[in-house]
Amino acid sequence: MPPHRTNRKLQLTAFLLLLLLSALAAPSAARAAIAPVEPASDDHGVYLLSELGHLLWFRETVNDVSADIKAKLMNDIDLSEGGSPSHWPPIG
Repeated sequence: MPPHRTNRKLQLTAFLLLLLLSALAAPSAARAAIAPVEPASDDHGVYLLSELGHLLWFRETVNDVSADIKAKLMNDIDLSEGGSPSHWPPIG
């Protein structure tokens, strides 16, 4: 086989391998959904939000049940999935 064909095959094989590894490293679309979790509250009835499940619960409760509840953000909550921003419907 001529050298240029061997190089071409090697380049194609390397490209396909890189493409396969990139696809495997990407976050799965079938990732399990994070469930809303009711957070603890302080002595004044203020909900203490420290994780994504708490924030989801708070959003659902404010939007669907009662807009009169109060919350305090206790941690920096990351809304991204696999490094890209998630679709986040607003609270309120």
